Amino acid sequence: LVDDEFADGGGEALVAELSRRRPELRLVGISANAEGNARLRAAGAHATCEKKDFAQIGEVLASLIT
Repeated sequence: LVDDEFADGGGEALVAELSRRRPELRLVGISANAEGNARLRAAGAHATCEKKDFAQIGEVLASLIT
């Protein structure tokens, strides 16, 4: 799980770096808004969840299991 906002920069930079270094990881982005989730997806997150919908995080995680 990667948050969209950190004190020292956006979570999309972390997602991009993790995707580059460890492409086998299944990354889930968490943001308070759709724009943040879009940035996380564009950076390589496999799924996202808005913070207001965090009660459904189990479903989001389950969607990544193949």
